[in-house]
Amino acid sequence: MAKTSNDMTFIEHLEELRKVLFRSALALLGGVILIVFFHDFVVNDVIMGPRHADFITYRLLCSWSEVMGLGSALCLDPPKLQLQSTTMSGNMNADLVVCFVGGIVVAFPFIFYNIWSFIRPGLRQK
Repeated sequence: MAKTSNDMTFIEHLEELRKVLFRSALALLGGVILIVFFHDFVVNDVIMGPRHADFITYRLLCSWSEVMGLGSALCLDPPKLQLQSTTMSGNMNADLVVCFVGGIVVAFPFIFYNIWSFIRPGLRQK
């Protein structure tokens, strides 16, 4: 196959992959920083939200139950949880995991777009 101006060498592909991975790492870092900034909201309202009676799912199920004429059949009470840490660094590790996984969730669209934009040209027939 003749080399055209669009053909890239192996080293040029590695350079492009390095750029994609670097941008993805920066997006992940930005996502982690965003989750750290909103840590209280993420932990208390999103992850631990089902512990509270005013959790949105409980309210929606109860209102749907009333609309469908079931009375309070779908109304749920929050579970009674006693949280405890079994290791000395358990709480710190849990916070780090929440921030890292939350950062992945926040940055995933950008990371996926970057990886897809790197892979997509290789899927063409030419």
